[in-house]
Amino acid sequence: SGGVIVALLISLFIFVRLNTYQPLPEATALLGAAHVEETGDWLKLSSESTQARIVFYPGGLVEPVSYLPLFEPLTHEGFEIFIMKMPFNLAILNTNAIEKLETTKSDDVPTYLSGHSLGGASAAIYLAEEPDAVDGLVLLAAYPAGGSDLSDVDFPVVSITAQHDGILDWVTYETNQSLLPKETTYSVIEGGNHANFGSYGKQDGDGNNTVSREEQQLRIRGIFTDLIGNGIERD
Repeated sequence: SGGVIVALLISLFIFVRLNTYQPLPEATALLGAAHVEETGDWLKLSSESTQARIVFYPGGLVEPVSYLPLFEPLTHEGFEIFIMKMPFNLAILNTNAIEKLETTKSDDVPTYLSGHSLGGASAAIYLAEEPDAVDGLVLLAAYPAGGSDLSDVDFPVVSITAQHDGILDWVTYETNQSLLPKETTYSVIEGGNHANFGSYGKQDGDGNNTVSREEQQLRIRGIFTDLIGNGIERD
């Protein structure tokens, strides 16, 4: 009956609220920065001289604000960044969120889609259907799910994992590498863990990091800036 469905939805909503990871204070503080703008659909981080764009899908049940400390310094390296807001903070519920931007192919700035964990899997679902939508994919602690075959795409794919990640299903991660192009670049953050791709504190079941969150995120940014440094040209 309708009452049962309403009760289920309310309990689901409460579960999601209680299990959603909240941003750390240093993340929330960046909302006040002049070059950070919040809309109903995304957090936009503007750059003074945009050379590339990152569209980012957050990890499951992680507030988008939690990724501001990772990405904000990249605005000084020529990146414009959109951290997408997702229904219930679950990117799987809106895998084509990037289409809200309507800018991804309309200009001469290369656009990279990226996602953390479930966000990365959701990005792969989208790109398996729309392989011409972007100029590259950067997976953070993520892999394509079974139905997302990206092995023949002609854009660069970068897969970044962390040594002490206790959340990532490493077996499936290895198996599903066959769904990525042979030329995929793999990087491992030594000493890093799953939660420190973002800034939302500890995650149940995660491994202990032996490098700081700041150091892990610094290394991740270095991999992003290499994308610009390599001057990937669009066709």
